[in-house]
Amino acid sequence: MKHLLILIAILILQISFTQAQSNCYVKEMAHIIDSIQKKNQ
Repeated sequence: MKHLLILIAILILQISFTQAQSNCYVKEMAHIIDSIQKKNQ
């Protein structure tokens, strides 16, 4: 039973880590798009 809890904890950590990475990626893309739009103006 303890083994299962450890696996679930690892899974939750991995999911939250990938969400944090994708949030960072989205912010970076938004920043790039914003700078491109400013150059085009």
